[in-house]
This record gives sequence, C-alpha cells and structure tokens, in this order.
Amino acid sequence: AIRDGFLAAHYAQLASPAAGDQPSTPVPSLRIYDEGDDPAEIPRLYQQAVDEGAEFVVGPLDKDAVNTLARSETLPVPVLALNYVEDTITPPDNLFQFSLSPEQEARQVAERAWLDNHRRVAVISPDSEWGQRVAKAFNQRWLQLGGHVVEAQRYDTKMNDYSLPIRRLLNVDESEERFKTVRAVTGAKLEFTPRRRQDIDFIFMAAFSRQARLIRPQLRFHYAAKVPVYATSHAFDGTVDKEMDRDMDGVEFPDMPWTLDEARPASGLKAEIAALWPAEAKRYPRFYALGIDAYHVIGQLNGLRRDRAKFFPGETGDLSLDMANRLQRHLLWSRFIAGVPQRLQDFQ
Repeated sequence: AIRDGFLAAHYAQLASPAAGDQPSTPVPSLRIYDEGDDPAEIPRLYQQAVDEGAEFVVGPLDKDAVNTLARSETLPVPVLALNYVEDTITPPDNLFQFSLSPEQEARQVAERAWLDNHRRVAVISPDSEWGQRVAKAFNQRWLQLGGHVVEAQRYDTKMNDYSLPIRRLLNVDESEERFKTVRAVTGAKLEFTPRRRQDIDFIFMAAFSRQARLIRPQLRFHYAAKVPVYATSHAFDGTVDKEMDRDMDGVEFPDMPWTLDEARPASGLKAEIAALWPAEAKRYPRFYALGIDAYHVIGQLNGLRRDRAKFFPGETGDLSLDMANRLQRHLLWSRFIAGVPQRLQDFQ
C-alpha cells in the first residue's frame, strides 16, 4: 500500500499538464528495490542503488533495517527512511525519518487534553507491546505538562468483555466491595447503586477500532457516560460506518487529512486509489497516504531543514522537521457524532 501510494503520486504528477515544466519540481525516474527479510543486507542494497545512479533513496520500512542503515558512518545519497531510528542511535545527517508513529499521536492527545483544561486522567490500554508504547508516550508527555495519571488499567485484546479492567479503572469494583462489606456487617437488605470514582477529568483509550467499539459502550454502562474520552486515530479504521461506530459518539481523536478532509486537492487521487485497489484502500488507507507524502516531501526536505518552523501540507498531516530530522505530523481533530467523525476546530 505504501509503494502503491508512492507510485500513484508519481503517475499523477506525470499526468499533470504542468509536470516537469518548472525546474523546481522535476518528475523523477524511479527504481524499486526489494529490501528483503535480512536487515543486514540494507547497506549493500543502498550502495547498489547509489552505484546505479540513485540521487535519493526512500526506505527501508522495517525498523531493524532502518536502524542498521542509520549506523552507517556516512550516507553519500540522502535517505528518507519510512520508520523512526532507535533513540540510542545517532544517524548520519543525510538520513531523514518519516513514520505513522502511534507514540507521536499519543503525545498530541496529551497536549490536546491539557489545552482542553483537563488535569486528571485514567488510562486504559491493551496488554501488548503496542499498548505499552502508546501508554508510555502518553503518560510521559502528560506528566511533562503537569498532569496527573489517577489510574491505569490494561486489557486483553482477544477478549470481548472488558468489564473487569473498566470497573477497576473507574473504582466501581471498590464501590461494590464496600456494599458487600456493609451488607455482611449489618445483615440488612440494602438498595445499592454502584458509584464510579469522581476524581478523573477524562479517559485516554488506547485501542484499535474493534476494541474501541467494545470499550466505549462498556464505559457508558459503568457510569462513565459523561466522562470525555480521547483516543488516537487507531480507534477509527479510516472508513465511515455509522452502524459499526454508533456507540463511539463523543470520542475525540486526531487523524490525518486523508481520512478526515474530503475537500482536499488529493481527493481525486483518493478516489482513483479506491477504484484501483478497493479492498486494500479500505483496509490500509493511511499507508497509501504515507506513500503519497513520502513522494511529495522529497523536494521539501531541504526547505524544512532550513526553517524548522515551516510546514508542508501533506495527506498524513502538516509535516515539519525536528532537530533529529524526523518528520513530525500535526493532525486534525475529530469527534464521533451519530457514528460519523466530525471535524473540530483546532484547540476549540
């Protein structure tokens, strides 16, 4: 999907009446290399591309392969890696990094919630490597801002019933235990309605769409219907489905223009991709956008490096370059209303 998005952008530029007319935007010729399964082969493939005339290299995608290339002393031809280098590695100056990083999104969620005047959060995340990464990134940024993590719970992604971690998250289980204790001591028949904790301003839900569609109504069932819920874009699969997302109302999340802004100039290209690869375009919409931006941002990298405050309006977000030559994505914000994501004004 990333490759096909890249090629779609290339052929769209070739088909443009102005293609190649301006010296600042020449249409490049392309050659594709299979990065294979062995990260140790990446330096050899890179050198092969350079020997065969490459003036710019896009890739690799695999994180281990990117780390291997980043350990090179020099890179005579610049590289746009499609993943982030480990923080312990200092890559050559010619290596740029571009990724749909979930950690990056989690940090933006923390920043948005803080600007919405929230200060106390309960975090629910999957018991997985991905979940740990996302929760850690969110927590670190939230604490840097001065926020407080009141409670954190993990859930098993293979389950459909998340009532146990949700009850623990909201302290409903403690409320029920107090009732049992009072009933055991008094022996009286008591009327009882469980209460959730009252010391949280919002819930950060780290989840993919399948889990989010289950967690959201269970939060409502456990007396948290009025507690704001924030998520990353992973809670939305990228395709509007009112029926499937009918229980997601109120959830706020950041996402890329490709999935949220149908009025962008690239909407025609999006329709063409959907026609060419209907199943893949529905399953991997954001990867096509990554490929498109990887193509278009090549000519913008030097300008972004000269002015770190500058943005390139991409399909994956407004792109800027940080001091580590990582492209940072600044996303749009949306809220589910009647099962459909609706755009919000930034920092409303």
